[in-house]
Amino acid sequence: MTTIKVRPGMFGKTLHEALRIARPGDRILLSPGEYVIDAFPIFDLHIRGTGEPAEVVLETKIEVTGGATLESLTLRAPHFTNAVHMPHPGTSALLKRCIVEADPAGKYPALFCRSSTLSLSDCEVRGAHGAEVITLQAGSRFTATGSQLGTVFARASTLELSDVTAETITALERSRVQAGALELAPVPGKRSLNMQGESVLRASVLSAPTGPWEGYCLESSIEIGEAHLPEGEQYLVLTKGAGVVRSDSPAVTSRDVDAPAPPKQVHWPLSAARAFRREILPRTAVGDTIVLDEGDYYLDEFEHALLFSMHLRGSGPGRTVLHGCLTVAEHTEGSLTGLTLRARSTSNAVQATPGSTLTLEDLVIEQAPGLDVPTVYLAKDSSATFTDCRLQIVDEDRAHIDVDAAHLEARRSDLGWLVAVNGSTVALDGCEARVLQAGRGSEITGDVTLQPNHAAKRQAVASEGSSIRLGQVDTELETLEMASLGAELRIEELTTPPGATTAVLREDGGTADVRGRSVEYVGDDTAPDPASSSTRAATSGPVDAPAGAATDAPRTPRGAPAPDGSADAPASGEDQGDDPLAEIMALTGLTTVKEQIEGFTQMVRFNQIRARSGLRTSEMSMHSLFLGNPGTGKTTVA
Repeated sequence: MTTIKVRPGMFGKTLHEALRIARPGDRILLSPGEYVIDAFPIFDLHIRGTGEPAEVVLETKIEVTGGATLESLTLRAPHFTNAVHMPHPGTSALLKRCIVEADPAGKYPALFCRSSTLSLSDCEVRGAHGAEVITLQAGSRFTATGSQLGTVFARASTLELSDVTAETITALERSRVQAGALELAPVPGKRSLNMQGESVLRASVLSAPTGPWEGYCLESSIEIGEAHLPEGEQYLVLTKGAGVVRSDSPAVTSRDVDAPAPPKQVHWPLSAARAFRREILPRTAVGDTIVLDEGDYYLDEFEHALLFSMHLRGSGPGRTVLHGCLTVAEHTEGSLTGLTLRARSTSNAVQATPGSTLTLEDLVIEQAPGLDVPTVYLAKDSSATFTDCRLQIVDEDRAHIDVDAAHLEARRSDLGWLVAVNGSTVALDGCEARVLQAGRGSEITGDVTLQPNHAAKRQAVASEGSSIRLGQVDTELETLEMASLGAELRIEELTTPPGATTAVLREDGGTADVRGRSVEYVGDDTAPDPASSSTRAATSGPVDAPAGAATDAPRTPRGAPAPDGSADAPASGEDQGDDPLAEIMALTGLTTVKEQIEGFTQMVRFNQIRARSGLRTSEMSMHSLFLGNPGTGKTTVA
């Protein structure tokens, strides 16, 4: 073994010369000074500074190709490279009493090791704050004693640490970290431990004098014996999947990130009534309850609506008034309780987005004037529950509640104009409504009280394969209109005041069965459905009917065979001459003409019912043009 001395100056041997003549096992001694040379490989060499580490500076990239010992040096990496590079499997390097400075650009680590062995004793590894300074890849083995390591990244590697300080240790892909005394000093905003991919860390003593005091454990294990933290602080490890944390110290805690955080209650004081975004929102999390005092609160900070996943609770409708609009975030839950919601005309007052759950209780919703969208909108796959809620209606020209491919359960609530479409389901219990509409395969069931609407709307309309099946329906209206348009409309018990009439229109094969007084069916088949209210009325006794209104007794539809089998035969004793319509129906043939005339008469009867209730009627032309060959009955029909 030969010792080669290198000193700066004119008469000294240069480092370049020493490296050229050195043989495996030789030792190179560097005198104090700064040495800047191109990258060079070393194989089984010992390079040592003869002064303090800060006095002997070697600025280069050292590529270890065999074995190397570096002692009492400052190893400074040039820009965009490493100070020590170990890319060859099976190589080894020992650094003793060294200062290692990483790439000034912060892109590359100071020490890079792949499938090799790297040992540090009494060393300090420096780099940009928070930047990775030690990288261990693919089966590397790393030991460090009495050293300051900075940020360490290990993949499928083994680490043995004793009396070391690190900013952050990241271990992936079944890495193993065994530590005696380990001190963590992370940079602000970064976790100090990051274990993933079935990696394991065991530390006998963990010290963390500065925060943040947080780690992460994904499908891995962290075991800590003693933990030394500032008084009142705890080291929190966030776990995910099969992440496991064990510790003998109560200062080390863990929380499953997939488990919902326990909800808390947040007070929204009246002094911050206009500062929800600034003062309240940062303090809340999903599922929290926000408590409002008596008074007026405002969501003016939000242009359209507040997207929320929490619960707002006031002191009662009228006492707590919230000005603004709210939208429940997708696939979350939100509720409003005990307040008046005074909506703006910029958005739905309340909206449930796809997959969300909305609960309204003891709530008054004041409809915004000039609103072009429904006051409440329930989107696809959302679910809502209304209890003791009331809509204060300003505009009756559009729907107030739109249930679109969603589900609604309402109890003791005033719903205004309710529309259910696209396979929605609505269950009503003791509710009030002005209009019920079901379309496109939707279903409305339950008990309801029908209130008057001033927009001349039918009170119940089922269309396009939908169904309205109600049990008890009460109303003080003297005239009702309902329709079944290619759908199903059934009411078990309709309670109306004496003298009231109900007209039910059936078209496009729609069926209807409304059980109540003075129900008249108009449309495809003027006869009621089998076992309908009209048939039952004829067998159970008389029912009240206003003067001039049709009775509920069953009748043979015009154009249908008479009981004796003849077509359109007049009843015994009936004078056809006094009934022009009967004369036309008694004519042979003219099937199309008879159907058109029957349609005219049905429309007239329907308009008469609407007129008696003060509703708008449908305009129709009373002029007809009769065309056909001589002898086809034009004059007779006219």
